[in-house]
Amino acid sequence: MAFMILAVYVLLALFPFLPVDKLAAGRAETEFFMFRAGIFLALLILLALFLLRALHGAAYASGVWWEILMLAILAAGFLMASLLSLAPEVLIKNNLFNLSPLTLTLFTGVFAKWWLILPIFGVIFL
Repeated sequence: MAFMILAVYVLLALFPFLPVDKLAAGRAETEFFMFRAGIFLALLILLALFLLRALHGAAYASGVWWEILMLAILAAGFLMASLLSLAPEVLIKNNLFNLSPLTLTLFTGVFAKWWLILPIFGVIFL
C-alpha cells in the first residue's frame, strides 16, 4: 500500500512537466480532464509496477487489519484528491461531474490539502 502512495506522490511531482496539455489542446473542458486523468492513471499503473518490481516484494509486508484499512482509506482519498486537482476549475465550480456536495467539500475544498499530507503520516506511523 505504501508503494502506491509513493507512486502517486512521484507522479504528482512529475506530471506538471509532461506535455499532456499540448496533446489535449482544443478539446472541451470535460474531454480535457478525462484525457489528463486517463494519462495520469495509466502512468500511475506503470509507475506502481516499476516500484513493485524495484522494491522486490516489500509491498507484501503484513500488518494489523486496522492499519491496512487506514492506509487504504488514505490512499483512496489521496488518489481522489489528486485526480480532482487535475480538473479545470470550471468543472469543479459548476459541479459538472455531478458529485455530491460532501465529496466536493472533502476532496476539492479546504480539506484537499489534508489529503496530500495525511498519507505521509500514515506511511510513517502505520
